[in-house]
Amino acid sequence: MPLAFPGETTQTISGVSIRAIDPTGKTIVVMASLEAVQDQGLFDVQQVASKKYDSGQLESNGTIVVRSSDFT
Repeated sequence: MPLAFPGETTQTISGVSIRAIDPTGKTIVVMASLEAVQDQGLFDVQQVASKKYDSGQLESNGTIVVRSSDFT
């Protein structure tokens, strides 16, 4: 099931933190590199994050990281 994105983003030193919600209502933090957001756009970053979530590609702390290399 895809993640939902309520539109809450925070600029960080290394990129953008995006709040996502999984189908159970749990908050998932997506960390996207600034380069990924600038090159691909927020919508595409969110789509990649959702795909990573669906395939279980979470970091050990439960976050999802999206980098430019995820688009190649």
